Amino acid sequence: MNFMKNYPLVTILTTSLNRVNFLEKAINSVLEQDYPNIEHLIIDGGSTDGTIDLLKKYKERYTNKGYVVYWISEKDSGQAEAENKGFRLAKGKFITILNSDDYLKPNGVMKLVEVFLTNPDIDITYSNHESISESGNEEISQFRKYTLEDIIYKGYFIPQAGCMFRKQLINDVGLLDESLHHAFEQDFFIRCLKKGAKVFYLNEIVETMLEHGGRETNINFKRAMKEAKIVYFRHGGKRLSRFYLLYLKNCYFKNFCDTLRKLLPSFYFFVKNIFYKIT
Repeated sequence: MNFMKNYPLVTILTTSLNRVNFLEKAINSVLEQDYPNIEHLIIDGGSTDGTIDLLKKYKERYTNKGYVVYWISEKDSGQAEAENKGFRLAKGKFITILNSDDYLKPNGVMKLVEVFLTNPDIDITYSNHESISESGNEEISQFRKYTLEDIIYKGYFIPQAGCMFRKQLINDVGLLDESLHHAFEQDFFIRCLKKGAKVFYLNEIVETMLEHGGRETNINFKRAMKEAKIVYFRHGGKRLSRFYLLYLKNCYFKNFCDTLRKLLPSFYFFVKNIFYKIT
């Protein structure tokens, strides 16, 4: 019992809809964790692709590992509503969101929890992550510690992948905004920071994202950017800002920039580096 008290319960929250081919890898990554005290909540949006059969198949492995697994399968209005269902059900002191098409490194949960155990005043910790494309190309997303001003005015963000936060924050700032379909987590994190939440950046990789054409943000990239603009302006963002320039570039000049990067990569990265330095 004393051993378990040293490792507070962590809720891993996964939402899914007809992602059975990806979900199995996510489940296995949870079962491969070296952290001893986990509950895995899987909020399914009413899948018809065999997801529930998959979950039933793995239930015994969770039990043998000493983990708790719980799932529901019913229609919802989108990922924000699904995550809110999970937030209400979560019993863990800490919550991490694992998308159904992502997976954790075997020591991922342990590394995130250790941040809280060694820094008891921290409310949110986030890390780097790697992305793997359908062709197998790997890319590392490197972050740093961001202030509230960095996020609102410069367009930086707290990445959901490889992030963990105290459940208490949900009581402090409320649930996710279900009117949003892409930027609801960023809205949540900004609300947390405005409430005084303390953040820790962990310069390690704890999670892998699988990039594919079916990812919601890839399907509706422009809508995602427009939602981000709504969120940033909601919290005090301005048109004369680095974020707004990035918004214009990604929404209205993306094809031009992609072509420039392909035809003149040296010039493209020269201009990009200058932009980042002056903003």
